[in-house]
Amino acid sequence: MSNIPDDRLFQEDLRTEPFWMLVACVLVNVTRWAQARPVLDGIRARWPTAAGLAAADLSEVEQVVRCLGLGRRRAAKLVGLAAAWSRAEPRSRDDVLSLPGCGAYAADSWEMFVLGRQDVAPTDRALLSYRSGAPEGRSHA
Repeated sequence: MSNIPDDRLFQEDLRTEPFWMLVACVLVNVTRWAQARPVLDGIRARWPTAAGLAAADLSEVEQVVRCLGLGRRRAAKLVGLAAAWSRAEPRSRDDVLSLPGCGAYAADSWEMFVLGRQDVAPTDRALLSYRSGAPEGRSHA
C-alpha cells in the first residue's frame, strides 16, 4: 500500500492524508521508517479509516505493532489517536499535541507538511535536514 521511497520523508507523501501521517509518526517512535512502513500498511489494510481503528480491539492492534516494540503502549496510543481524530480533526499544533501519542515530532510534521508552514523550528534531525534542504533530510531514519 505504501509506495513511499526510502529516499523521502514519509511526511512528504502522507501530507494529504494527515491522519495516516500522524499514525506514522507514532509508529516511528523509537524505530526506523523501514521497520514501521510495513506495519503502517498492515494497519491501513485492516482498519482503513480512523473510525475503524478507533473501534479496533486493542489486543489485535497490539499484535500488528508488536514487532516495533512497545506493543501494548503503542497500540493504546494508536487507538486513542484514532478515537480523538474521529471526534474532531486537529486544526493547530496545540490540537496535535493533545492527541494520544503525538509530541513535538508529530506537531512539527503537522505544521511543516499538512499546514505548509515555513517558520517551524523542528528539533528532530531528519526534519531539520529537510527544512535546511540538505540531501540527508530526504531520508528518514
